[in-house]
Amino acid sequence: MKQITKVQQLFYLKITFDVAKFVRQPNKRNTFKQNIG
Repeated sequence: MKQITKVQQLFYLKITFDVAKFVRQPNKRNTFKQNIG
């Protein structure tokens, strides 16, 4: 059960990449904060 398939690996990499991309965009973060508060 410890074996990680290539698809799972790519999936996790994509999620990590998307999160990093979102965090690196200050404009989107600012509008996000403004919408909340």
